Amino acid sequence: MSAQSSRPVPSSGALVEAPGDLARPGVRRGQSAIVRPTAITKHGIRQFVETKDAVRLFLQNCVGTVDLDCAPDLARIATKARNAEYNPKRFSAAIVRLREPKCASLIFASGKMVVTGAKNEDDTRLAARRVAKMVKLLGHEASFKDFKIQNLVGTGDVGFPIRLEGIALSHSSRSSYEPELFPGLIYRMQVPRVVLLIFVSGKVVITGAKTRSALVQAAEAIMPALLEHRKDSAQAAAAAAAAAASAAAGGGVAPAGAASSSASSAASLGAAAAAGARARRVVRVTAASDVDPEAARLRHRLNAESGAVGGGDVGAPVAPEREAKPGRPVPPATEEEPAAEQARQVPLGLPFPSACAAWSPPGEGLPIRRFEVINRIADGAYGTVFRARDRESGRIVALKQMRISALQQQGEGFPVSVLRELAAMRAVNHPSLLTMLGVCVVQGKGRAAGDAAVEAWTVYLVLEYCEHDVRSFQAALGRHFSEAEVKCLAVQLLEGLAAMHRRWRFHRDLKPANLLCSNDGELRLADFGLARQFEAPPRRGTTPRLVVTPTYRSIELLLGDHAYGPALDVWSAGCIIAELLTGKRLFKASSEAELALAILRVIGSPTEAEWPGWRELPYVAALRGLRGIASIPAESRPARLREHLGLPATSVSGRGCLSDEGLDLLVAMLAPNPTARISADAALSHPWLTTAAPRPQRRELMPHIPSTNERASREAQDDDDAAWSTRAAAVRARMALSLDR
Repeated sequence: MSAQSSRPVPSSGALVEAPGDLARPGVRRGQSAIVRPTAITKHGIRQFVETKDAVRLFLQNCVGTVDLDCAPDLARIATKARNAEYNPKRFSAAIVRLREPKCASLIFASGKMVVTGAKNEDDTRLAARRVAKMVKLLGHEASFKDFKIQNLVGTGDVGFPIRLEGIALSHSSRSSYEPELFPGLIYRMQVPRVVLLIFVSGKVVITGAKTRSALVQAAEAIMPALLEHRKDSAQAAAAAAAAAASAAAGGGVAPAGAASSSASSAASLGAAAAAGARARRVVRVTAASDVDPEAARLRHRLNAESGAVGGGDVGAPVAPEREAKPGRPVPPATEEEPAAEQARQVPLGLPFPSACAAWSPPGEGLPIRRFEVINRIADGAYGTVFRARDRESGRIVALKQMRISALQQQGEGFPVSVLRELAAMRAVNHPSLLTMLGVCVVQGKGRAAGDAAVEAWTVYLVLEYCEHDVRSFQAALGRHFSEAEVKCLAVQLLEGLAAMHRRWRFHRDLKPANLLCSNDGELRLADFGLARQFEAPPRRGTTPRLVVTPTYRSIELLLGDHAYGPALDVWSAGCIIAELLTGKRLFKASSEAELALAILRVIGSPTEAEWPGWRELPYVAALRGLRGIASIPAESRPARLREHLGLPATSVSGRGCLSDEGLDLLVAMLAPNPTARISADAALSHPWLTTAAPRPQRRELMPHIPSTNERASREAQDDDDAAWSTRAAAVRARMALSLDR
């Protein structure tokens, strides 16, 4: 054991002699210094602060800045200093790494320096002084001015699991929770101005604080919300309510002497409730038009988790509706409740076999042995897709394996991200949407908290198989799509979008990779992992901004708008249609800010009358170069877009073209104001897709691309033909030789 690791850890407030090279600035060798509270963690020795609730926040990172008051030669620093690097093509600063204290310093040509990676303020200041001294030894007139701590990152554990959905509903204006994008809840606190990452396990990360007192203040301010949505307390309350109801049903109020007995029975009921929580959770979706459908579903999930089914609601009141019981079909629809609404009442958080059976179409509960895996197609953020053959029918299908950890299954039941994809595919049935054929569930073992073996399930979605996406279809075709073929694909795309929007769902991840094509050019919208329900008008703070691949992200998202609706799907569809016409992406940039500027350079800076309040969006003020973009009149926008596309109105020497009607539709789909943007239904009635020549190509006349099996058999036949021709030529040569003899 090294001398450093064998050194005892001082207690809080102890007086020690700081070693020479680790002494705090201003403390000389041999002088006593007060050591801040420290503890040994699995990551080493960490300083911490403690709240009044006895929650320890360990410092994990400290970021500081300092002004060297000179213009350093970054190339000289990189060549003369050890552990230094400088590559201006990748990053505009020289990076100097220190071993003690372990951190990194970023030196900029302006003389500013950022120190990050240190575990406390003293180490950050010490590292900054060491790097400043090194810069001075290399011949620069460096000084040490304006040292500031810019960010402290603290992590802690409150010691109990948390219902993140409850916090997201009760604090919707300050929180964002999208489990398919990030497993934690993001909470933006105003006083102090920090950001908290809250996880279902009880772990909390606080970042953005400049002082330790701000860390403590933030932790103490969020604690009431965490206690309110504590999982085990909700179950205990449900058990107590059940015990009271049981006592009342058994003959009135229990005597006072039976308090301890009631408490013990409530505890046992709480344990039973915890064991059967997943089997009891259901979702009840309201048909009331004035209630957010997504919020209602999550709210009813909270009701069921807390045992409040049929009782008090933890959220806002909603219209009454029926409940879907585990293992029991939904009662027939009544005149007051249409069948379409009834179909949306599905179990949530059930044990995995029951949940999957409830979501499967007719023929549900498909055994995985029925399918023979042929090969792996792709790996995505939410699962792996395989190509497989149905042994019974011989049909080629796609198996999408959903990534669900054992810890998720034990703590949360069926994940919300998987439920959203299943809900979107079950709620909307249309030929332009990928069809779900069934669900397979495979039982196994997994590892949960504490490396304990637990029962785990693997879920496979059985999907319709398509050989290509639109890009690979065009690549296999070996040429650009004609305008008539683009119209055929655009009609199918817009029909699928219109069907989703009519059912109050938007896709939120439209891109060419998610538009699948059969060998005959039939298009299917796929990958509904980000699809969810929306409301009209959209409420700010209820939808996250980081959806849609950046290249196809609408201008309102790039400018920071959180209150968006189905218009973002229309924008993405417009970008895809333009890409099908030109064979290249409509807008390209290396960052979101540059992408927003690239879009505004083409469509122009909107006027206040055209898009009221757009300059108040969060990221508009940070756009450098926006002042140089002039407003473009609406009548001049088509000419600017045509110039950007590079497509003439009529075909010249076989080149691609786009008629004026098609350009008018693209301008309407790329309108900057989302409320003025054309809808998918209205786009289907646009003259470009209905009356303008050329008419959309008939689907049965779309180009045919041979499938992999067809190509393999054709190549094998070609090989056989070539071999036969070779043998025939050899025979003819031998016959000619014998005749000559």
